[in-house]
Amino acid sequence: MPQSPSLYTIGNIATYITEQFGDVASVQIDTAKIIRWTNLAILEVITKDPKASRGTYTQNSVKDQQTYTYPARSQTIFGIKWDNTMLGRVAFENAMEQLGASFVNVKGDPQYWADWENTFLLYPTPSSVKTITVYATVKPPDVTSLSDIFPLADMYYAPVLSYVLAKAQELDEDYQAAAATRTLFEDSLKQTYNRPDASVGQNALLDDPDDYYYGDYA
Repeated sequence: MPQSPSLYTIGNIATYITEQFGDVASVQIDTAKIIRWTNLAILEVITKDPKASRGTYTQNSVKDQQTYTYPARSQTIFGIKWDNTMLGRVAFENAMEQLGASFVNVKGDPQYWADWENTFLLYPTPSSVKTITVYATVKPPDVTSLSDIFPLADMYYAPVLSYVLAKAQELDEDYQAAAATRTLFEDSLKQTYNRPDASVGQNALLDDPDDYYYGDYA
């Protein structure tokens, strides 16, 4: 489901934080800190909830080429499709142990994919040119100014506010308040993570987190 543009800007975050913190003049909590903390919050949100920022990438296979690079800024890999076929995921070590040289030498229409460092390998090695589709969590570009649009769905706005406020409280050495606000962040994020997925029953892919592949290739 396409993500609607947020109704909020980073300036809204800055206004909320400085008002809550009692620093409307931004003497202690300046813009640079707000932006840095917001980027950290967004990264933590998409790491804990891979559904927060999803994208689809396509590229063409190359005949007789087995290894491909993950798309830039992708993190959690939900699945990989060859032409119109979803591929099964296998552990690289298991594939090498069970298939040996045939893992590299067999060619045809891929049925499986395996992860290796910043790349994925297809088995069998493609013998033709088809479309490879990668379904993944996307790390949004870093926000850089107060006028930037909040890059996640609005349901993640409140958790990000809590995270940034906790950072401000830590800066003020109010560690008890920071811990309570951090707990609020974790709890609100759990609520968004456990929400029903609108794609279930349509084209949902690997909704069990244990089936995801986690890695940062930004």
